[in-house]
Amino acid sequence: MGLGEREWDGRPVWDRAVLRQHAGGDSALEARLVGAFLTDAPLRLGELLDAAVREDFPEIVLAAHALRGPAAMIAGQVVRGITEALIEAATVADAGTTGQLIRLLDDALGELLQQIRASTRAAS
Repeated sequence: MGLGEREWDGRPVWDRAVLRQHAGGDSALEARLVGAFLTDAPLRLGELLDAAVREDFPEIVLAAHALRGPAAMIAGQVVRGITEALIEAATVADAGTTGQLIRLLDDALGELLQQIRASTRAAS
């Protein structure tokens, strides 16, 4: 397993084969989904981090929701799972768990973006 290929609870951070299934084998749709995620995910993470600094739990929930769906669509199951746990923790204003999950999400999302970029460069 190379850099950026760590497994999280036995799961890879990104499964491109599942993305292909979600896109129905349509490579143009796959590229659009990935492109949108690469653009949008860092913005959503920024919103989430800003909300965390303010301890604005409702905004953390909204930002996590905005990241969860697209992560699931592109087969970023680890990020999807972390956002689900984050939504639960932030909903009950559990500051300790929310903070831990945000740090974990930051790492997992960074790894996911790295893998996607490496894969799209290799495919070019």
